[in-house]
Amino acid sequence: MPTALPFDGYTVGHNPDQIVTISNPDGVPAGIKSITKTGSPAFTYPSTCGTVLAAGASCTLDVTFMPTALGSFSGMLSIYESAGIIHAIPLTSTAVTSH
Repeated sequence: MPTALPFDGYTVGHNPDQIVTISNPDGVPAGIKSITKTGSPAFTYPSTCGTVLAAGASCTLDVTFMPTALGSFSGMLSIYESAGIIHAIPLTSTAVTSH
């Protein structure tokens, strides 16, 4: 998983996305307790992940930046495993001009 997802220098109305892949290289299934986002509503994250990730499987989050105004935006994407491990990915962006 990435350590951060920067979306910089995009125009309002342009909706770039970045794919986050969650992998389970272990030989046993892994539980996904929840996936949450805090901060700016300019970020969305449709997910193919369910609550259990099979051994050797992966799933994806399509994180999209959808600014409606100029400025800087930030947020945090958090992936909580059932085993208590938390993966936190900072989201940052700047919308520079409108179409």
